[in-house]
Amino acid sequence: MNFKRWLLNDEFNFALNEMNGAYSEIESNNMTEKLAKWIKTNHRQPQLQHPILSGSPTANRIAYDTDIEENLLANFLKNRKDAKALKINYFPSDEQILINHGLDGLFGTIHYTGPQKAIHYAKLIAAFYTNPENKRMPSKNSNDETEAALGRKLHNFRQAKKGNNIRSAHYPEAEQVGIDAGLPKGWMDTKYNIDSKSK
Repeated sequence: MNFKRWLLNDEFNFALNEMNGAYSEIESNNMTEKLAKWIKTNHRQPQLQHPILSGSPTANRIAYDTDIEENLLANFLKNRKDAKALKINYFPSDEQILINHGLDGLFGTIHYTGPQKAIHYAKLIAAFYTNPENKRMPSKNSNDETEAALGRKLHNFRQAKKGNNIRSAHYPEAEQVGIDAGLPKGWMDTKYNIDSKSK
């Protein structure tokens, strides 16, 4: 792979491969400021642009012209929404920056229904599991706060499926979303030991 394409992929995947704890408050504040200014300049939220990596000259040109800044800001926006949803590594100071720019609520004001919330967390668990740096399910006993939060969600999913958690319902659609996102079949089954990926 040539260097320019490698650099593009590396920049494009940077935020996706970072867990919520990757940002310090100062870094998050700086990125929030950049995000707010970008939105006000472009009159829209940044969207992920997937580079086309085939060998044709047209595809290469599209890949090289992909807006790296927009991709990074789109990934940052998703990262902060996840951080707020998990209540892990989220900074109220970011909200003040958004308010100053008239963008309050950007990092999430939507109240998910039960199935929507379950689907959201299933996707986060899948993102953790499929991250090459992890290659395992999140553990609720981890010293990393983000992983521990996801591990608790996984535990709740499994207990709800067994019928042992009266506060949570089991949503088969969330289980399927997790499978579609890269989790193995049976990931909500407590009898199925999937703490590490099979090779």
